[in-house]
Amino acid sequence: MSLINYYVRRLLKKQRSSRRLSLRRLGKLSGICFTTLASMESGKHGMSLDNLLRLAEFYRVPPSYFLLEAERLASIASGWNPNPREHQQDLAAQPDSGPIREEVALPA
Repeated sequence: MSLINYYVRRLLKKQRSSRRLSLRRLGKLSGICFTTLASMESGKHGMSLDNLLRLAEFYRVPPSYFLLEAERLASIASGWNPNPREHQQDLAAQPDSGPIREEVALPA
């Protein structure tokens, strides 16, 4: 399972938990079988785009929320930052980890 997939699953569970919904209750309210929801959160089976869209609509978040936020969390977890300027600032803020440390100047 990819990191992005892992974080999409965690975000789904976080949305449900923050609303204090059981899987059964969410299933009734969203029209998605609770066993499908459990599989989506646990990673036992793949998730369909249709179900992800239905949950985004139910939670009143843009459909892109799950993928973009999961990508952001995965990039943090893997140590990769897609914004090189921000990455350079992050490196400058960290204590020196040893004698080999190269700063890269980015064009303005």
